[in-house]
Amino acid sequence: MRLLTADTIIRVKQLLPLPRRRELTGDTRIRLSQIADLEGWVEDQKYEIGQISTKTGLLKTANGWVVPPSKTSWSVPRSLGAVAKVYTAKVDTAVSKGKSETYTLKEGSKVKDIELIAKGHGIKNVSRLMKKYKRPNGSTTNATDWTKRKGIGTVVGKDGKEKQAELHWYECQGMGKMEFKVKKWKEEK
Repeated sequence: MRLLTADTIIRVKQLLPLPRRRELTGDTRIRLSQIADLEGWVEDQKYEIGQISTKTGLLKTANGWVVPPSKTSWSVPRSLGAVAKVYTAKVDTAVSKGKSETYTLKEGSKVKDIELIAKGHGIKNVSRLMKKYKRPNGSTTNATDWTKRKGIGTVVGKDGKEKQAELHWYECQGMGKMEFKVKKWKEEK
């Protein structure tokens, strides 16, 4: 097992308050696992509950550190001219009873209750996505760049009627959201 030098140990001990220093062994050599524990303790002291660590990206909770939840809503951008992105959503054939229908996401609306369905190799057709979508510089994407998500959003039909729907889509890191699909209609309350 690799041990640290006395100089490194002295610097680590100086970071710690007195009660924590006494927990260390009197030996001038400390195992790496002890240093990792100490670094975790120092990191823990820097943050209040509800803050996200800049070092690890984890969220501090009363029960310890956890992976923070992703954003739970997303605003569909409004069009600012001819080059604006229009998000279209195909209706799943099971929902449309075999008819081919396409809706657009309502500009300025919010897609709420966003959840992660799958990521990376957990996405059934990630290889198809990697082949179909290339980065702007022409390079291919990795499976780990892809996520599949779902949420509740407002879509507009060709007749102008608005409906609430459960949407599924793919996201690629650095490329955005694509291939929206209506999976089921939500009843208006």
